[in-house]
Amino acid sequence: GTTTPANAYVTWVDDREAGTGDTWSLKAKASALTSTDRTETIDSGSINLTLSDVTTWDADLSTDPQTRPAPNGTNVNNIAVPGVTQPGPAAISLDLGQPAVSLASTTTSARQGYGVKLEQVKLAVTTTADAAEKTFDGEITWTLDDTI
Repeated sequence: GTTTPANAYVTWVDDREAGTGDTWSLKAKASALTSTDRTETIDSGSINLTLSDVTTWDADLSTDPQTRPAPNGTNVNNIAVPGVTQPGPAAISLDLGQPAVSLASTTTSARQGYGVKLEQVKLAVTTTADAAEKTFDGEITWTLDDTI
């Protein structure tokens, strides 16, 4: 099915001192889906994400990162960040159980908060008869790398 989340963001803060590094790369990968009774695995399918452009958000860099307010729709600047490369269009396919996919990268970072809104999430799987009537779990792993 398809889900349209409200105010769901993947966010990160580049609080490195000026001149200590200007690059970052955001990647994501989807695990295979495993039945809650651990008898079945689905690895033929994908999680399809529709993402916004990378934007900035008002991350108060003077506050403790553990208590810093997250983007909530009112503190996000809905203007694409210049110099950020994103695969286009904004639809990204994460194949289940496969390597990570690049979502965004830049070589010209600044001390600020960044975010990308999850506009839509869609699960597409090829099931087998053994998977019918079962509940499955999986996860998306997000990775931010500062060495492109």
